[in-house]
Amino acid sequence: FFFFEAWYENGYKIVYGSEEFDRLVHPIYNSTLLMETLLDILPWSAPSGGDGANTNTTIHTTATTTTTNATQMPTFKLTDMEAVVVYRSPRIYHARSVWHEAGKINQTFSEFLSRGLQPHMHVLGALPLAHAFVERGIRTTVLDMTGLPPDTNLCHAVICDVLRDVECNNKTQVVGLVNDTTQEIADGISTLVFNQRSDNGPMDLTTQQWDRIEQVMQDFDCGWKESLTGNFSSLFRTLYPRHVFADCQPNVQYPLRSLSWMIAQVRTIAGENAKNSHTKENIHTIHQIEQDIIYKETNSRLKNETRSE
Repeated sequence: FFFFEAWYENGYKIVYGSEEFDRLVHPIYNSTLLMETLLDILPWSAPSGGDGANTNTTIHTTATTTTTNATQMPTFKLTDMEAVVVYRSPRIYHARSVWHEAGKINQTFSEFLSRGLQPHMHVLGALPLAHAFVERGIRTTVLDMTGLPPDTNLCHAVICDVLRDVECNNKTQVVGLVNDTTQEIADGISTLVFNQRSDNGPMDLTTQQWDRIEQVMQDFDCGWKESLTGNFSSLFRTLYPRHVFADCQPNVQYPLRSLSWMIAQVRTIAGENAKNSHTKENIHTIHQIEQDIIYKETNSRLKNETRSE
């Protein structure tokens, strides 16, 4: 608490980031306790003459900060916060990344999806996580990584589009901060080093399995659209939207599903490999998948450019 208080009292904005935040949506954890524990470390203070406990004004405070900090620092409220949730797509690529992180050596992708994904399901819950924040009254931005301009570092996007009080070129790069993923600059600030790992074992999904799993994950995400963009539209926004909600059909009613439901569907589809033997021609390699995605997106972009002309 005192670390954040010192910086906030001197007028600095605080970026507090962790991959552990997604545990807020894992069913085995007490999400309410985790959220309140997270909020309790921030420099809450009561408004002048108030007790800081009025939930109608979205003030969050603790007994220890109510009386000691009210006159020492500016009032800090939930409305001063903004949560940023990173959205990765195609969605199955995110699952592949989890396989890289948590899978066993020589474990095939289908084996991981059917047997090893469940303990890590929260990592795939970008939209449930966003929903958890807006439900608590916190302004929330879902940043679609696929919509970032070419060669734009994720850190630069957060600084330029969320913090905002910095000079940026074309709103995507901080002036004076290099955009290389490994280089250090003079004042000691390092940019993000991306986690790049190879597959743990064979990519053994068929084309049909790949597409069905992607569809399940997209349908799951679409189920959160109505609440996020409707009930919480004043607190929710998407940044660089490209794939998030892009496949949600306007006349389709998508049920609001749990993460456990989505993982169960993925496990069922991937588990078919344990029952069926696949010919070499049926296996869709990751190189083929990537080429298919590039081809489809290039065609789509060319069509859009033709229409605009």
